[in-house]
Amino acid sequence: GKAFADATHGGYICLMGFETNNPLHDDHSGQGAHWHLAERRCPVQHTPHLYLKEDGSIDFDSTLRRERTIGWSYDGIFGIRVQHDGSLCIAPLVTLRHKSSLHHLHVRESLQQDRNEIAMWRDPNPGNIWMMEYHHIHGGPHRRHVSLCSTRSWRYMHVLLSRGMAGHPVVQWRDPAPIDAGSMWSFDADRGTFRNVRSGTYLATQAPAAAASSPSATHHHHHHHGVKDRDPSRQSNTPEEWECKHAYSNPSSLPSSSSSIPSSTFSSSLVADVPSS
Repeated sequence: GKAFADATHGGYICLMGFETNNPLHDDHSGQGAHWHLAERRCPVQHTPHLYLKEDGSIDFDSTLRRERTIGWSYDGIFGIRVQHDGSLCIAPLVTLRHKSSLHHLHVRESLQQDRNEIAMWRDPNPGNIWMMEYHHIHGGPHRRHVSLCSTRSWRYMHVLLSRGMAGHPVVQWRDPAPIDAGSMWSFDADRGTFRNVRSGTYLATQAPAAAASSPSATHHHHHHHGVKDRDPSRQSNTPEEWECKHAYSNPSSLPSSSSSIPSSTFSSSLVADVPSS
């Protein structure tokens, strides 16, 4: 809409190529029916091929084979992600910056697998961008259940079933739909806090030892002075505040081109959330 056009200086989104009834189309043969949610007049233009099953849902495996990714970032304004159940998630893109340490929640380029820790990063960076998927209002108009999916790894911010305690890291996880409780967070927009639905712990930066068990240290933020790039994010029993901003408000965070992820990263066989050996 107008917000996208304003942010991209005239860019627009169009629905294209519903090829269900056109077997003569150049990339229908051998591939099948598909459609596009395409960007135009933008610095980086995406035209993903979204293949369809007979029931009208998106064919996850065919789309992944063709595109080598399951998600796309549209100029820092919104992202789309193909889900395992054949649905398409469309959600705004945000950055999360810790109000005390001023570090961003970050996915490192070299660590994009299930159970890899989510890090902290001071400066603007493409690894700081997240799709914020809204689910339902919980406890008032400014408190919602949300899930956050990295546009670098296309994995969710997650608390493992066996690691839902203060001091343990927050990790990445590729969830099948519907979203696992470990990837669901109660977001209080007034306070800027994120509380995990599974564990009841809060998204934090604090160290796993003394700081995690010291309410006074958490209150006065003494332990945040030592936060460094690549430090892991942590869970805490005490809320910590985050600044949530639209990604396009910080252009230096945006990637210069779309990244491609090896198909093996997103095998369609679902993996149970169990402790690693």
